[in-house]
Amino acid sequence: MALSELRGRQFDLGLARVSFPEGSGGRGLPPGLQRLVDDRLAAAGTLTWSWSLGLPVPTSQTHRAPTPRGV
Repeated sequence: MALSELRGRQFDLGLARVSFPEGSGGRGLPPGLQRLVDDRLAAAGTLTWSWSLGLPVPTSQTHRAPTPRGV
C-alpha cells in the first residue's frame, strides 16, 4: 500500500490525531490517547503521524478559523 493511501485511511478512521474533531482526522478524544494509538500502530508495523504532525498541526487545529463544510 502506498504511503499516501495508508495515511488517507488513518485520517478517515480518525487515527491521524485522535484529539482532532471527527471528520478532521480525529475522534474528539483526549490528546493523551494519541501515544496509545501510535504504539498500537507501530506494533502492527504501520507508520504513525506523530513526528510529521508534532506541534504545528495541533496548534493550527486549535487556533484556526472554522472552515465551512462542503466548500
